Amino acid sequence: MRQKGFILLSVIIIALLIGVLGFFVYQNIQLQKGGSNTVSPSVSPTATLAPTSKPAMTPPVTVVPTSKSTPTPIARSFEEEEILMRRTLAGFEMYIGGRNTAGALSFFTPPQTNSAKKVYEDIRTKNLSFGLTSWSFVMDSNGILSTEEIKGGYRVRIYECRTNNSSCPILFLELVRDEKAENYFSIDRYYTTAYSYQNNLGEEIKYQGFGF
Repeated sequence: MRQKGFILLSVIIIALLIGVLGFFVYQNIQLQKGGSNTVSPSVSPTATLAPTSKPAMTPPVTVVPTSKSTPTPIARSFEEEEILMRRTLAGFEMYIGGRNTAGALSFFTPPQTNSAKKVYEDIRTKNLSFGLTSWSFVMDSNGILSTEEIKGGYRVRIYECRTNNSSCPILFLELVRDEKAENYFSIDRYYTTAYSYQNNLGEEIKYQGFGF
């Protein structure tokens, strides 16, 4: 009996040891399994960008075309204008003396009507058939350029002694203020005494002084 009891006790102890050993083995396996699990990295939520505000719409800029009209002439004293007119006449006569028709016509205001443009081109393409032997201003008793006021300027006179004429006739020139001109005056009309004061003849008359 005593031997059976010892055997039974031994079996129980062995069974307990096996159970404890199995428990530890089981725990170790579970720990190994738990350690082998890969921890998923935490995914931070994508930051939602706040929508940028659209810039305020700028209203289209209306481009106003620049005016092509002649600028308003600057107010000058008669003394200043008298000097400028003398310079204009001298430059003009320089081209007349050289028989340079195109150069002389560059002192004129541009023609407006089709008929005047045609006359202008017909004259511009020819050399003058005469030159000058001399020319001079027509002045008043005070030695000032003799002038008559007209719309926008003055009517002046010069003596012009041409190579094709033994006399020195008086020529009339209507000078108008022109801020684009070199000496702030352009020749609007140019004619001989035969056309004096005949303004009703129109623009074409301004070129008759060339003798064509």
